[in-house]
Amino acid sequence: MKTDLPDDYILRFTGPAETCVVVWTAAKNPHKAQIPLEDGLYTVTSFDGKKQSQLPALGGSISLTLDGGPVYLKRRINASSATRSSQ
Repeated sequence: MKTDLPDDYILRFTGPAETCVVVWTAAKNPHKAQIPLEDGLYTVTSFDGKKQSQLPALGGSISLTLDGGPVYLKRRINASSATRSSQ
């Protein structure tokens, strides 16, 4: 996925029941970034597996502070919408 800064990274994995986006930066200093995501509620998990919070994506993005540790954003996919999108 495209980022605003060359040192920021976003990887997206989509399965039948869940979307997972991994974000981090190689920049020396932590900074805020807009992560482009489908609207919905995302569970935020740190690189060490600790669930930190749930954040809503509104208007197609989430604002998140990035640092060197990957952050995982997971969203459950509604079964009925997954069926419609695969047809």
